[in-house]
Amino acid sequence: MKRVVKLLGLVLLVLVSVSGVTYTKPSVEKFQNKTNCLAKLEVIGNKTKKSLSKENVSYKLLLTNLSKKPSVYLISINEDVETCLKNIKEAKSFHSKNMLPVSISSTITYNNKSFKEINILPGEKKQLKVTFKAPNKNVKNYWKCSKVSVMSKECNSVITSVSLKTYVPDPELR
Repeated sequence: MKRVVKLLGLVLLVLVSVSGVTYTKPSVEKFQNKTNCLAKLEVIGNKTKKSLSKENVSYKLLLTNLSKKPSVYLISINEDVETCLKNIKEAKSFHSKNMLPVSISSTITYNNKSFKEINILPGEKKQLKVTFKAPNKNVKNYWKCSKVSVMSKECNSVITSVSLKTYVPDPELR
């Protein structure tokens, strides 16, 4: 009887081991795919807040491909109201605490050429420039917050982003 129990235990152990391998394989493949969707986006000089001059203001960003293979990244700029409100309301600054009600036009460039997607080799870094232009309306003493998002075409998801805060001062003081 003890032999039967030991044999049965051994058979169950083998079945559990084999079934465990089949269930973990897809998760390992998913993890490997996710490691090919890594990138880092950072603001050069760590300046995430700037004041708009008479014409425009620019931020220099560095995008690094941290994955193991070449990747295509889509870059977009959207309003970032949630982060903006939190940071501005908590900031100890003489600037206004108001959010800009109008949109500011923006462009993303690499080597002075506008683009929406970029190819980067593994470990490669590319310097991007995001420029915001002054609004046409007579707007003053407002903040405009934007989120620059990087989406991996392969993974079809946003993998990194950075928030930029731009202050629009009184035009007479610019």
